[in-house]
Amino acid sequence: MLIAALLLLLVKKTSLEAYSRPKRGGIIAIKLREDDELVDVVVTKPGDDVVLASAGGMAIRFSESDVRSMGRNTSGVKGIN
Repeated sequence: MLIAALLLLLVKKTSLEAYSRPKRGGIIAIKLREDDELVDVVVTKPGDDVVLASAGGMAIRFSESDVRSMGRNTSGVKGIN
């Protein structure tokens, strides 16, 4: 699984197999909002913990299994309010 973290503190989990057939012009990996940007992407396995932190000093640790898997053309779910 891939976990993506976005600037607006969204989190997205997608199966690695969703990216296995790239097209000539590329594929859409994530739907970004106008004022957002991709911060990091990591490969995870069941049982892994993820830590999401903000510039304002807030942080949360959660299990990889707490985030539901989504398709490629989605923006994710709120990680920190």
